[in-house]
Amino acid sequence: MEKISKAQNKRLHQLLSEVGYARYKAQIVGSYTSGRTEHSSDMYNNEAASMIAYLEAEREKCRAQKAEKCNTMRRKLIAMCYQLGWVNEQGKFDMIHLNNWCKQYGGFKKNLNEHDEKELPKLITQLQQVVKDQKI
Repeated sequence: MEKISKAQNKRLHQLLSEVGYARYKAQIVGSYTSGRTEHSSDMYNNEAASMIAYLEAEREKCRAQKAEKCNTMRRKLIAMCYQLGWVNEQGKFDMIHLNNWCKQYGGFKKNLNEHDEKELPKLITQLQQVVKDQKI
């Protein structure tokens, strides 16, 4: 059997870090080697390939969860915009108004969809204050 390549080992460690599994590396390696080793450098090429595929799938799940969390927070902001009356002539949500507010008054000075999962809660707090100040 062919040993793990340096590129595979590097990728494996990168993915472990990305998905937050680095502290479980020994256990995961052990499961992919049927208990033969807990060290990624002692893995075989095919074991490493399987583990990398698993970790890549986990990374995609994490990304999807983060995206859904962000979308939920964005929907909350949009609901507050309706409370504030930020709608266009047709009574539909006015994204331009919200983006202008985000760039002018938001703490990060960028469009709504450019905010990440760490920034959105702060933006929500800011807009909640605007709603509160408007006494809506």
